[in-house]
Amino acid sequence: MELTEDELQQSRIWREIGHAHALKYDGESFWTAMQSSLKVCADRTTCGDTYSLLAFHTSTRSGMWMRRPEPELVDGWIDQALELSEPGSAAQVRALIARANWTAETAGESAREASALAEALDDAELRSYAWAARAATAFHHKRYDEACTWAERRFDLVAEISDP
Repeated sequence: MELTEDELQQSRIWREIGHAHALKYDGESFWTAMQSSLKVCADRTTCGDTYSLLAFHTSTRSGMWMRRPEPELVDGWIDQALELSEPGSAAQVRALIARANWTAETAGESAREASALAEALDDAELRSYAWAARAATAFHHKRYDEACTWAERRFDLVAEISDP
């Protein structure tokens, strides 16, 4: 951080630090780094991306929290991500996946929309997470064959995914 005074660069560095903590399942450090990123973030798209990552990792890596964040807090992150993200962007897809994972009432619609957008972006990792959300939604509604199909489709993408 001492090497740059550029707030956009600092915001991106904090996001990368946050991402590393998410991969380590260190929820508190992840949250702290992402909040630090948002404190110096002035660019709408970058802020939307940061909120989408905050919501996405919180909802997909729920095991990283010693105590699960308050639902209203995560709802706010999702809302901010959707408001600030460019339509059709990876940030929008991550926010929709987070909404599908976090809010049962809108899970089906959000998962379908995330899946369609991930397909359009041709992003294997986002497709995999969107398909996981579709599987979880189908399972929640006791459509077990559909849930199994979506879960199994993820195996087709393994070779294209770099997220450990």
